[in-house]
Amino acid sequence: IIPYATLAKEDIVLKNISADFCTHNFSIVTNSDITSKLIETEIKNSPWISSKMEVKVSRTRLDEKQFKYTILVHTLDEKYNYFVENDLRLVLNKK
Repeated sequence: IIPYATLAKEDIVLKNISADFCTHNFSIVTNSDITSKLIETEIKNSPWISSKMEVKVSRTRLDEKQFKYTILVHTLDEKYNYFVENDLRLVLNKK
């Protein structure tokens, strides 16, 4: 039995989960064979990223051979921002 009368008397407070994460915005210039999907996949595989918040990747063409990606991620803590950005650069440089 669910005590609806008891629940009706209580305040229910929904927690804002975005307050628990740090927002980090950075840019990467890559060659044209790197895709937004690849960047998103690599970021989502990072252990320092929140899986609850969406990664945002926007692309701007610099010239025929290069793209500039602006990336917005939500890390578990501010101290992990460097690791996320550095690891992504290392992975993309290998490809």
